[in-house]
Amino acid sequence: MSPRKKSYPRDLPWGSILNGLGLLFLILGLLLYILYSHRYGIWYRFVFLISGVMILFSLIGFQIKYLEVKGKGRGRRFLNWFISFTIIISAFSGIFFLKTYYDELQLRKHGTITYGTVIGYETGGRGGYSHYATFEFVFENDNYIQKAWNSNDHYKIGDRLILTISKNDPEIFEVIGVVK
Repeated sequence: MSPRKKSYPRDLPWGSILNGLGLLFLILGLLLYILYSHRYGIWYRFVFLISGVMILFSLIGFQIKYLEVKGKGRGRRFLNWFISFTIIISAFSGIFFLKTYYDELQLRKHGTITYGTVIGYETGGRGGYSHYATFEFVFENDNYIQKAWNSNDHYKIGDRLILTISKNDPEIFEVIGVVK
């Protein structure tokens, strides 16, 4: 009688497992970005970063699994890198489009008018400065703080802003104007 072979983890379908994990990371990253990246605060900046990293890793995993980079001629390697770059740029463009579409849909279906007051400014950014006006507003007895792009210092401290906000998620907003 021959000894029974032991089954090791190498017998698992690693390709299928990695594909499943990549798809899971892609879906979770998309949901985190679309549903939570518009929120204000440090925690949501972290969520924004994590969602981007999850999406990027899933796309890089696709490139590693399906496109050969080593052992081919220069033309083939360039083609593979070009395909990878195109997929990543297309994916992020699609994600930004989905986020914009989701926000517009929320405002169109569940939008209501409210007023907010500019309480301060924020600046930051790499290679230049981004100017934001920080404002607060009240919706259903809850206070919210958000920031809006403030190019050319259009909004001043104390200005009352006219906002369209979503009833489902009040942190999705659009500044309509300033009360004169």
